[in-house]
This record gives sequence, C-alpha cells and structure tokens, in this order.
Amino acid sequence: MSFEYKLPDGKTYTTQNNSVIIVGANGSGKSRLGAWIEEQNMKNVHRISGQRILNFNEYIPLKSETQASKELWYGETDRETKFSRWGYNNHTGRCNYTTTVLHDADQVFSLLFAKKAVQDSEFREQCKQAEKNNIEHPRVQTDIVDNLLYVWNNVFPHRKLILKDSQIHAQVPNSEEKYIGIEMSDGEKATLYLIAQCLVVPDGKTIVVDEPELHLHRSIMNKLWDEIEKIRSECLFIYITHDANFVANHRNSDKIWLKGFDGKNWKFEFIKDSELPQNLLIDLLGNRQKVIFVEGAPESYDTEIYSQFYDKYYIVPCGSCSKVIERTKAMRAERQLHDKECFGIIDRDFRPDTEIDALEQDKIFALQVAEVENLFCVKEILEIVNSQIGHTNDEKITDIKNHIQQKFNEEKDGQINQATLSEIKHRIIGCKNKTDLINTINDYDTIQAEIKNKFDTATNVDVILKVFNRKKLADEIGTKFGFQTKEYKELVLRLFKGEKNREIKEALKPYLPDNTKIPY
Repeated sequence: MSFEYKLPDGKTYTTQNNSVIIVGANGSGKSRLGAWIEEQNMKNVHRISGQRILNFNEYIPLKSETQASKELWYGETDRETKFSRWGYNNHTGRCNYTTTVLHDADQVFSLLFAKKAVQDSEFREQCKQAEKNNIEHPRVQTDIVDNLLYVWNNVFPHRKLILKDSQIHAQVPNSEEKYIGIEMSDGEKATLYLIAQCLVVPDGKTIVVDEPELHLHRSIMNKLWDEIEKIRSECLFIYITHDANFVANHRNSDKIWLKGFDGKNWKFEFIKDSELPQNLLIDLLGNRQKVIFVEGAPESYDTEIYSQFYDKYYIVPCGSCSKVIERTKAMRAERQLHDKECFGIIDRDFRPDTEIDALEQDKIFALQVAEVENLFCVKEILEIVNSQIGHTNDEKITDIKNHIQQKFNEEKDGQINQATLSEIKHRIIGCKNKTDLINTINDYDTIQAEIKNKFDTATNVDVILKVFNRKKLADEIGTKFGFQTKEYKELVLRLFKGEKNREIKEALKPYLPDNTKIPY
C-alpha cells in the first residue's frame, strides 16, 4: 500500500511505509503542526493529543456505536464538527486545537464496547441465518477486543486484561489478584488507552499521535507501536515526538526533522542516513547548542567537569576516545548538521605530539594532562581544596607533590614502554608501504630513547601530570587531605557545581583547550 500526507510546504508526499515520524526540540512547533495536519482533512485525520487525561469511570458508559463514535470524533452527538472536541471558545470564535486537554478515555472505551457489541450482533445474525438455511455456522472471527488483547499481551505478558460487563480489570496471571482499570499504573492506562484509540479509528484513516512515548517505558514503547501498526496496517500513523530513542528504534518510517516555527511557518527537512548512530543524530538535530564530544559515560568525571566548564555547550559522552574522534569527524562531515558547530576533547594519554596536532585539524583537542583524573591533581585545584578545608600553609600540597614525584619515578620505566608502543602504533598506521613499515620498526630504539628523554626531563609536577597515566593518583592525593577513596574528587565536583565554580573554572583553564580552540 501507499499513503499520502500533506506538509506545510504545500506538497503532498507519498510513502510506502505506514508511519511518519516528525521530531523536533521543545518549542519547535510540533504540537501546532500536528493540529495543522488534522485541520487540513478533519474527516480523514484523527489526532491523539499529547495533552491527555487517562482517568475513566469504573463502569464504562454503554452507548450505541453511532452515539459513541460522534462523542469521540466530535465531542458531541448533534453535529459533525470537531469544535466541541477541541474546546470551541464562544468569545474568540476559535478552537483551541493545540492547547485543549483531552479527557476522552470514557468515550474511547464506550466506542470499543459498542463496536464489540455490533460485531457480536452481526455474528449472531450470521449464525441464525446459517441455521435457518440449514448450513454450517460461520467460524468465529477476530473482533476488536481480540485485537486489543493481542497487542496488550505482547506488551504486558505479566498482566492479564479482562473486558467484561462494561468494566475493565487487570489480573496477575495464575493468581486471584485482580484490580479495576482505574487502579492501573500510568503506563498500563496509557497503553490501554492508545491501543483502544487506534483500534476504534475507521479503516484507512490517518492517525496523528502527539508524544507517543508519554507515560511509556522505553522497553515497551516501540514494541507497542509496532504491534498497533501491524493490526492497523491500512492506516497511516504520523508521530510527533522529541524522543530520539523512539525515532531511532522505529524503523521503516519517513523521518522529518522539524527545525523551527516562527508563528506562521515551519522549517523542516527529511532525515537522511548518516554515519552517526541514528539516535545520536536525532538528538543532535533537536539540540540548539554547540556540541562537545567527550570520553566516558554520562556520570563520568569527564562529563561532570566539561558540563561545568563548558556550560553553554551540549556535552555528549561517547565512552572511548576512538568514539569521540569518530563522532566528531562524522558530525563535522554531516550535511544535515552543517549549521551546528562541534568539537571533541580527549585525554592526552600516551599520544605523540604529531598525532595530537593531526587531530586538532578536525577540532579534536587533547588535555594538557595525561588523563582527566589528573585535573584533580593540578596545583591550582590543590590550593583551592587546601584553603577550603581550613589549612593555612602549603604543607599538605608539598607532601602531595612529593607523592606524585615518587610514584612517577617508581613507574617511569613502564610508562616509557607504553608511550613508545603508542608512538610506534601511530607511525605504523601512517605507513604507506612495506619500506615505511620496516623503517618504523627498525626505529624502535631511537623512538624509545626520545621518549625516555621526555620522561627524564619531567622534573616538576606540572610536566609529570602531562605524561603520567595513573588513574588512582587523585584518590591517593585525597588521602593526604584526610579523605577516603573518591571523597576528594566528589568534593571538588561539589565545589565546581556550587560556590567555587568561577574559581575552579579559572584553575582549569591552563589544562583545557584554550579559548581560541573551543570558545568558552
């Protein structure tokens, strides 16, 4: 099948998929666009608002299918317009298509029960007619409640749903424990409501769903909509969302990035394939800030420090340094993100200066210390902490510097070997032929001698911290101040987030990419 939908550029688009996803940041006009799509074709488009109340009565009002349909589609039974559904204002003469909060769960379930009753009645009439003609009874067909239960059981196999005698109950399988629908969790109510809404829509309609992720856990979100789309394969679903994971995991959809709305016009473009992971691409498309890719996880020291220092940037933790490099290059090459500036920050580790210089061409910058943990060890931070905990002299700082020097001397030979291997690896990657490779390997002793000289001349703490890779160093320093394990680093981060923000920011400036590289 093919489906058509209109967008505000005046064009009608055709898709072979039965879903379209429109994604944008908060304030980009998503909900207004959903309302606009419905307004263009009120008879064939049904919109499920993101502003919805999921409460319903213990006993669902039983009505005729015609009455229940009109109350759900139009908000009233005596005329076929959507004025009442979307809050017609007698003073302004307008409908509040975007801001009206839907409280239509009772109407949805009334129509579900009404359609079930009609289907049962039709089947009974077919059976009576078969008996009258002395022929075999027709087989029982899947009805609307069967479809609802099928989707529900795929999403919530640990909860049995019972629809009977105008009531909705949920039950724990293999248990007598049962509770009424109004006592369901928000996630259960949202799932039930959304399935029912989509099943009662007439065949071939377009269903606009604003915030399809609302109240749903990520583990069930995409599965729910996949199952609904299968059941209603003749309908077109248009999702309006800001959830990057929903977009990335919902395959076989037209995907549109809503860039903005000026009050009259929307600016949008279709999302194309990218070297970036799609959930990251969507996240970046919806972000209005400049981007810095960093090492570590969301809760890592990298993320915590850079989020405070570069507070006007969107910090994206990537895990490994290779991912930082890969994603910074990919974003800079991504035409869909050409108007968004990005940078990368990585640990210096054992990287040779030639590699660091090459990475800077792609706006990927190394710290002026070997690794991010060393930032907790620089003299400026030591001085701030020393003063904060009430010391009036530099005795502790001197003790810490001596400790760093001692550990460096003890581990220097191993560090030199690791740095040499890193340099050899970097040179091998740059080899263009067999001769280059042989020459590089033969240069091992020369390379190691150069690196040994670099480490031997590291005689003060500032230079040592630039080449010394020892993640436990900051914890060891903390014990000198009387802290246990991670307490020292946690104190520095608390101060950075609070009263000492400006002071710590100034202290870290010499060790982070300078203002000409990443403006702060």
